[in-house]
Amino acid sequence: MVACMVHVIDQNSSVAQLAALPLEHVARRDDPGLPWTIEEFEWEPDP
Repeated sequence: MVACMVHVIDQNSSVAQLAALPLEHVARRDDPGLPWTIEEFEWEPDP
C-alpha cells in the first residue's frame, strides 16, 4: 500500500509529530489518544 504523507496526516494529525524522529529511534503508543513514546531502537544481535 502506498499513500502520500499528506493523506496520512489528514487522517491522523498526530503522525506529523514523528517528522523529527531521530534516526535509529522508534515511536510507540498504546492508544491513538495517548502521546507517542520515543526511544532508541535496539537491534537484536545476530545469531
